[in-house]
Amino acid sequence: MGKILGSLSGMRKYLEKEMIAECLYGRVRYTCTSYVGMDRCNIFEIYIDGKLIKQFSWETVNTYFIKNRYKKNSHPYGIEEYWDEFWSLMDTVPMQLREEYTDNEFCAALENYRKNKVYLDVTELDKSVCVVIKDKEVIKAGITIYPMSSNEKNHNYQQYADNYDIHFIFDDDIPKLSFYTVPQVDIFATDSEDGLIGSVGSMTDLESDSPICYISNNKKCFFIANSLKEFLEKTDNWKNNLKPYNEVVLYDSKLEAEKELRFINI
Repeated sequence: MGKILGSLSGMRKYLEKEMIAECLYGRVRYTCTSYVGMDRCNIFEIYIDGKLIKQFSWETVNTYFIKNRYKKNSHPYGIEEYWDEFWSLMDTVPMQLREEYTDNEFCAALENYRKNKVYLDVTELDKSVCVVIKDKEVIKAGITIYPMSSNEKNHNYQQYADNYDIHFIFDDDIPKLSFYTVPQVDIFATDSEDGLIGSVGSMTDLESDSPICYISNNKKCFFIANSLKEFLEKTDNWKNNLKPYNEVVLYDSKLEAEKELRFINI
């Protein structure tokens, strides 16, 4: 616990006094117990008005597996049978599909919450929406497309395609995308190798200072330029200057991202 949350007293102060509804102030208590032979694991407990409400531990999850018949042996006898299949089930039954959690899962969830970052899916929102939450950093997430009207097609855009392999997207030929990004990547162009070029963290805007990235056809992300304006100034050799870019994480879907990150609904 110390590595993730700091001291127990600090954790309790945060949970029992700082991040709690007024009606529950003074009524909620968190405890952490460690017994000999627990391999440095803990049992976290939540009490409300002196009554135990929730526990977080290996034992809690293992008992959940037994009661819900995830294990072949629903009536284990002895320590060895009790823990049999535990680790394989931890791999095959993720916490999103459970109602009980380990002490480490509790710590990781709290650590993520305390980072003061929340995520907003922008794939189905109006482009003009702006969300501000007190004491939180709201990070836009999801892959979007910035198509121009096909009426704007002209010789200049065709030159970008012919000379630099930058194919700007128009509304008569919008690519279909089957993955999810955090933060948002707004795709405005493609290349001949089915790669994607987009603005990171915001909608595409020539006056924006949002970084520009390239997502290859094998879902690897690379940094191109610090802004769209900078990108357009060095289009002649842009593919020769690609650098691995770890600021963008690609997921198979929003559902996969929700397993790791805290999203808000508006």
